[in-house]
Amino acid sequence: MNMIRKIAGFTALCLFIFALLPISHAHAAVKLGNISLDFGPQAYNVAGEKIKIRIMDDRAIGTSLEYLRILFSSDNGKNWSNVLDFHQEGYDGEYETATFRLPIDPAVTRIRLRVSAKYSPLLGSDSFPTTDIYTYEMMQPGSASNFVAKANQDGSVALSWNDNSNMESYYQINRGGGKDGEKTFIVKDTMNHIGPLSFVDKETSTDEDTFYLYTIIPVIDQFVMDNEVKPSVQFASVISKPQNGILKFKEKFGKLEMSAIISKVITMLPKDYAKVDEDAIVQKLPDFLDPEEIKWPDLPTPGGGGSGSSTGGGASTGGSPVDDAVLEELVKGSSDWAKGELKQAIQLLLTTAAVIGNYQQPITREHFAGIAVKLYETLSGKKAEAVSTNPFTDTTSEDVLKANNAGIVFGVAADKFAPDATISRQEICVMLQRAVQAAKPALAMDTSHKSTFADENSIAPWAIDAVRFASNLSIMSGIGDNRMDPLGKTTREQAIVLVKRAFEALK
Repeated sequence: MNMIRKIAGFTALCLFIFALLPISHAHAAVKLGNISLDFGPQAYNVAGEKIKIRIMDDRAIGTSLEYLRILFSSDNGKNWSNVLDFHQEGYDGEYETATFRLPIDPAVTRIRLRVSAKYSPLLGSDSFPTTDIYTYEMMQPGSASNFVAKANQDGSVALSWNDNSNMESYYQINRGGGKDGEKTFIVKDTMNHIGPLSFVDKETSTDEDTFYLYTIIPVIDQFVMDNEVKPSVQFASVISKPQNGILKFKEKFGKLEMSAIISKVITMLPKDYAKVDEDAIVQKLPDFLDPEEIKWPDLPTPGGGGSGSSTGGGASTGGSPVDDAVLEELVKGSSDWAKGELKQAIQLLLTTAAVIGNYQQPITREHFAGIAVKLYETLSGKKAEAVSTNPFTDTTSEDVLKANNAGIVFGVAADKFAPDATISRQEICVMLQRAVQAAKPALAMDTSHKSTFADENSIAPWAIDAVRFASNLSIMSGIGDNRMDPLGKTTREQAIVLVKRAFEALK
């Protein structure tokens, strides 16, 4: 009986306590109240910087916050994305606080925020309040992208880039190299502009081909921002090509000279920008000439004629032989076993400027696409044309666009090509087979014969026919122990030799 009385008393006490609780609130859906954003000392938001948000709600005692989400829209609510680096700090009895960042993205210049949450009360149903915050302007400090230097026939250099910042007072372009010394150029009236920009450097040499190195940076001096979100310096190099210019293969284009040029140009940068890694830039530059803009000697084409000829289709090399001293310079640094075939490949126009030099370096997807295009052109006697609409967002390489249009290469994803990734041996076989098919569509390719490679089972199904094609024609051989090593890397000199052997087998 005493036990029954105790239980009854405890029950009565619980009922009394619940009677004191604001039950109407516990049953009601939680509403979000005042929401404030803290951008720091400045009254504007810079993309990439930390933002603090405070959210007031009318939750009752005992109601817990299950989750809090912050989303943003840059198209007035049509599409929503999660903010970056979201961190929930906690509830102080009045406000729920959190921090987040918004992306450094030139497409995100006007922001609308959405706060959504889930609350679970002791009594009643969960509630899912959502509210949108007013739209406000975003300040974007993005670095320039797609910075390209191209030589004009009059010796001037055309610079183009994409402006990804709406904060800069101007763009500063510094130039190093050339006998006329360093130069600084200012491109004004670019604030609040986002999109393509260009500039022509007319203060160049008119009597000889000259190496120039350019840097570009948006100078943001009217806004306060954290050092980690400041734009970085971008580089572009070029060999100018005046009509009467004389190309000289000189050691002055070596790494030591380029390092000196870089050091000098960097001293011309605005003082308050982050330190530039000079060694990293040196490593990206060529050994003796700019690989993308090298001016070739007048090489004969297969079938005769100068380098401007588009003949080909399998005839042996005609025209006057190329000076062997020039060829020796071009194959400098290659392995002894490869020198002879490299010289033949150069005279057959089966190479590009991008793969000349650094012969022990693994070849990239972009660079192999370039020499695969040369194989197609030499076998077919046709000039490859670039695809009209670039399907890739990570490259604008003319070689890649030509290879894509010819059906030689495709992306690694819907809109990605991965141009700087090293290419595997099985990928090389696929590109070679596609180049041959594009050049000689009537050619019958027997790929039914199984190779003798001990690791053939390791070859990807999509590459097996191409590997057998390359093996059957003795284009691709093993690496030792009768292994194909389908995922292995290939050096530049090996890749050039493979392309040359494919031409010899099918010309």
